[in-house]
Order: sequence, then C-alpha cells, then structure tokens
Amino acid sequence: MATGAGYQQIATGEIKASNVLWNSATGFFSTGTSFMKMNAINAGSAAIQAYTEDRDPLAAAGSSVIASTTGSAVGKGVEKSGRWLETTVTGKNDNWYKYSLVPHKKYDFISTGDKRSSLPSIFGNISDASTSEIINPRIEKMLDKKLGSDK
Repeated sequence: MATGAGYQQIATGEIKASNVLWNSATGFFSTGTSFMKMNAINAGSAAIQAYTEDRDPLAAAGSSVIASTTGSAVGKGVEKSGRWLETTVTGKNDNWYKYSLVPHKKYDFISTGDKRSSLPSIFGNISDASTSEIINPRIEKMLDKKLGSDK
C-alpha cells in the first residue's frame, strides 16, 4: 500500500485516496492465497477499477497479471538472495531455520519461537510491490495499443 502510494506520488505528483483504498482492499483479499488466486483477485480488481474509471478492463486485467507475476518473481529472488546472504554471513545452516520453541529472554514462563530474520522477506515484499507498480502502467499502455482501445 505504501509502495503504491509512494510510486503514485512520484509518477503523477498526487496520491488518489481511491487508488490507495482499492489497493488496500485488493491486498487484503489476496494476502495468503495461492499464486493463481492472487493473480485472479488482482486481475478482477484491476478490471473492475478500470471499468469504473472508463479504461479498458481487459488491458488492465492483463497488465495486472503480468505485473503481479513479474513482481512476485523479482521479490522472491530478492528474498532468496537475502536468505542466502544471511546464512553465508552468519554461518548458520538449514537446521537453524527450523522453527523451535525456546524460553523468552526475559520471561521464563513464556515460550517464543526461534526463527530467522524477517529482513529478507521485507525487502522481497518491497521489491515485489515496486516492480509491479513500475511496470503495470507501461504494460497497460502497450496492451491498450495492441487491443486497439481508444479509452
């Protein structure tokens, strides 16, 4: 959501509240779903938003799927690279990644999970969202020309 709003500010000089709310709702419904469901939700959302804004829904849906797929691939690559760096720099092996309960540092009566850093995942998500936001309008324009839409 923040990445989309930031890109919108840079690209157009303004942030539309309707776009931020639309992106938030789409993200809410597609979070934690499979890859195919995520693309279906994104495509449907993009088509409905394009229809309400008098743009070509087919081009918007197609560009959304292409941008989501590309963004997902870039984000996963960044995350995996971060995980590789984490294990290389820290010298910890795959066994370290197995989730196990350990006593809390301050409170012995609380068990907490010993898990890996969340930074690679955060950078992967930012890369995913940035890539999608940057290429989506370009792909939509290209598809509009190919489909012959005048909208």
